[in-house]
Amino acid sequence: MYRVALCDDNFEYLKLVEAQIQRYCRQKCTRIDLHVFQDSSRLEESIEQGKFFDAYILDIEMPGSDGFEVARRLSIGRVCPELVF
Repeated sequence: MYRVALCDDNFEYLKLVEAQIQRYCRQKCTRIDLHVFQDSSRLEESIEQGKFFDAYILDIEMPGSDGFEVARRLSIGRVCPELVF
């Protein structure tokens, strides 16, 4: 199963994108393991605990680490996953 992390600090936008992804999966009769994070620090904690994803959908502007900083940390020492900003 394809594992996807979605991270955005805007709750309304986060829920909108989550709903669109779920609708797409239903239409295509496919399943993904979608993990939703409202701030980058929670996503980074998850990664530090060894939970990696096949794709990351990241907000560019977030408090703390922005999407580019998270992507930079992901690419250190491993093959870079699919990134969407």
